[in-house]
Amino acid sequence: MGRKIITLISDEQAHIGNVFKILKIPDECKRCSLFNICISKLKPGRKYRIIEIKRFNLPKPHKCLLTGQSLTSVVVEELPVVIAIPKMVNIVEGVVVKFELVDEDCQKRLAIKYGGDYPIIENGTKVKILKIIGKEVCKNREYLIIKCEVVD
Repeated sequence: MGRKIITLISDEQAHIGNVFKILKIPDECKRCSLFNICISKLKPGRKYRIIEIKRFNLPKPHKCLLTGQSLTSVVVEELPVVIAIPKMVNIVEGVVVKFELVDEDCQKRLAIKYGGDYPIIENGTKVKILKIIGKEVCKNREYLIIKCEVVD
């Protein structure tokens, strides 16, 4: 489904199928020697599912400097994002478009209504439409609610 990333997670959370969300990357993490193989490739606001447990010999220390917990290597997949985009002509599943923030209140309310999170992506980010899951009107403007993946 989504892009696959090798990262580190606490032993307690390292279970296939476990879903987690990165809220932000703490400054402490950026100073850690494990940063590049841990959280550096994950994006704040996105959800990830563990699809494989990897057993690597980690450099010392192999404990999280922030939490003190032991770490395990895992492969995660980035889960699709649910967002609201202004309705455009010829929008179909499979097409890549740039996310345009038109009305933050409407887009936030509509994304959350359909199970999405907010804020999730930045203005101008390219997304591939996986599925159109709804149509809504907010403040006299039409929106499509889409499930998408971010295109790097």
